[in-house]
Amino acid sequence: MDQMSQTILEDDKLTEQKRKVVKEKLSLIYTKDENIDELLISLEAYCIIILNTLK
Repeated sequence: MDQMSQTILEDDKLTEQKRKVVKEKLSLIYTKDENIDELLISLEAYCIIILNTLK
């Protein structure tokens, strides 16, 4: 993860468990050539942006 992602995203146990589940599901959809970690980080960052705009 880059430095910006580390400051935005939560790193608690529940979040880590949810990331693992989502990562497993994404690995079923995407080929091995695609970077699932980068996709997951982008999705998390996008969701945080949307949540912050709704506040």
